[in-house]
Amino acid sequence: MKSSSTVTRSKKQVRVVDERFSDRLGARDPRRQLYFAVAVLAVVVLACFANSLGNDFVFDDKQIILDNRLLRSLANLPRLLTASYRPLRDMSHAIDFALWGENAAGFHLTNILIHLANTLLVFTLIRRLAGDLTVALVAALIFAVHPIQTDAVTYISGRRDILFSLFYLVSFHCYLSYKERSSRRYLGMFLVCWVLSLMAKEMAASLPALIFIWNFCDVWREQSGTWPRRLWGALRAAFRRDRWLYVALIIAVMAYAWYMIFIKRGSVLARDGFKYWGGNFYNNLLLILRVQAWDLKQLVWPTPIVQYKGAFDLPTTIFDWRVLVSLATVAATLTGGLLALNRHRLMAFAVLSYFVLLLPASQIIPHHELLADHYLYLPIMSFGLLAGLMIQKLAARGLTARRVAYTATAMALLAMALMTVMRNRVWKDDLSLWQANYQEVPNSIRAVSSLAKAYATSNPGRSEELYKRCVEIDPAYWPAYYSLALLDRSREKAREAEALIRNGLSLSDAEIAESGGQEPSMFRSQMTGALALTKFSQGDADSAERLYREAISINPLNPQPYTMLANYYREREPARAIATLEQLVATYPGHREPLEQVATLLIEEQRYDEAIVYLEQLLNLTPNDYAANLQLSRAYRGKRDCGRARAYLTAAQAVALSVKEKREIQSASGELDQECGGR
Repeated sequence: MKSSSTVTRSKKQVRVVDERFSDRLGARDPRRQLYFAVAVLAVVVLACFANSLGNDFVFDDKQIILDNRLLRSLANLPRLLTASYRPLRDMSHAIDFALWGENAAGFHLTNILIHLANTLLVFTLIRRLAGDLTVALVAALIFAVHPIQTDAVTYISGRRDILFSLFYLVSFHCYLSYKERSSRRYLGMFLVCWVLSLMAKEMAASLPALIFIWNFCDVWREQSGTWPRRLWGALRAAFRRDRWLYVALIIAVMAYAWYMIFIKRGSVLARDGFKYWGGNFYNNLLLILRVQAWDLKQLVWPTPIVQYKGAFDLPTTIFDWRVLVSLATVAATLTGGLLALNRHRLMAFAVLSYFVLLLPASQIIPHHELLADHYLYLPIMSFGLLAGLMIQKLAARGLTARRVAYTATAMALLAMALMTVMRNRVWKDDLSLWQANYQEVPNSIRAVSSLAKAYATSNPGRSEELYKRCVEIDPAYWPAYYSLALLDRSREKAREAEALIRNGLSLSDAEIAESGGQEPSMFRSQMTGALALTKFSQGDADSAERLYREAISINPLNPQPYTMLANYYREREPARAIATLEQLVATYPGHREPLEQVATLLIEEQRYDEAIVYLEQLLNLTPNDYAANLQLSRAYRGKRDCGRARAYLTAAQAVALSVKEKREIQSASGELDQECGGR
């Protein structure tokens, strides 16, 4: 198989251009200059993100990382391959737990190191493609310090983006080496790294399209005739270069998409038929145009946003001025990229590859997250390449132009780096995160409710105001009603909350479905449970009990009233509490919380054999689970089976990470020694 002509030329150009660059700086050794560039990138990345090491776990970190019991032991790594939605990401978090425990600084350090590795890979790749050390360094610096990158690097759960990018870049490098050397070894490495990238995040599915665009740009110069004729010829020639590889990759992408959508249920909006943004494909397309234009704006004028829910109105006509401006912006960018094919194919590749990298996040397959800054993490590489090439062309016009270009570039990079350092502070904790997001998107239901939750203990009055604001934004947002019922348990406040909840219950099914997008019976069940809470606060326990049972009858799949009823019965009628939780276990088989709750109650009632049955089910779900092993130790200690009690306590101790868990182990160990002695 013949090598890519551009790759071959680039290797020769690298040596020549590197020598010129070295001469300008008075360094005759190109290798020394290369090492210097790598050192600069390393220092810049570490300096820009060092202040994120003091940040805590925030937002989805708690659900995705801290609450995922499978991550607490490396013995669960094989299970994560099938149990996890993004197995490579979760496996990396499991390794972090093994190294750092629950120390957030360790997780942040891992993110920074992966981002550094990606920065060096971007530098190496662009130097390989452009044959110019200066272009590569500028592009890599933009990739390293762009403030939009904080959503992926500073946010621990952003690991998905930086990790998929790591293997994506290595895979593309391997493909280029495969084309250059016709080596099956590199072909195998390309495929393995691509699979690993897919295991970190779905955006890796764009790699076959990126390869095609690279080949398309590379063969353009070989075509002749009119522009449409050259376009068709380039498309055919690019496909012929690797036709069987493309066929295999397309089949793989289709199978992967089917698996992620219909088996892993990865897209909430595509599980039971596509539910497009705006209600139909046409409105969805208009929204895509606005999102694409916004993303282009973020590249050149970054205004990072924590999350975008509620940030964009859904357009319904192409004559909306915002849609027209977006259409013009996107069309002009794409047209510029295509026109660049004649004069500077690498610029064309920069523009076209940017859109290709964003394909999986462009809502063609609708996803519940309309847009996010972290979608731009890898596409910023293409923006950096374009910027580096433009600076190179400007600098080639003469000494004055070169000084202007390099000075402007240095100032822009410094400004972006300072923005990044400042932006890192936003992710310090939940309160700072949601304060920032509330300022960015004040009408976002997620921003308002999350800030209200962050204020719940420190400023209950402000929390109450914000939850009421949630109800104004979305009258069918049931968590706000429930939180108001929980927030202040005084009779007066409870009566006020009751009035709000009854007003929410008066919404029609159509209003519920349209406003919150929720199934009406689940909404009414949840609201009835919130109403029961207000009755408890008013001292009317009988009405509260009746309302919880009514909530179960409205929708038996709502777990909330089962748990609340069990808590109500726990002290006065333990048997009824256990029966209620057993009903929940039957309703939700295979869920850990009900199993753990009922087992705990059974142990308290000294019904050890029944508790052991539930705890063994819990261990089948989550091997090496801390809580299950600790409770099994207590159950066997109650049965005076000291050997098993000690074995399960040892297993719990092996996966105990937090200070609280270690104290529980110490207490349980003392109790076991007291009851069993040396047995």
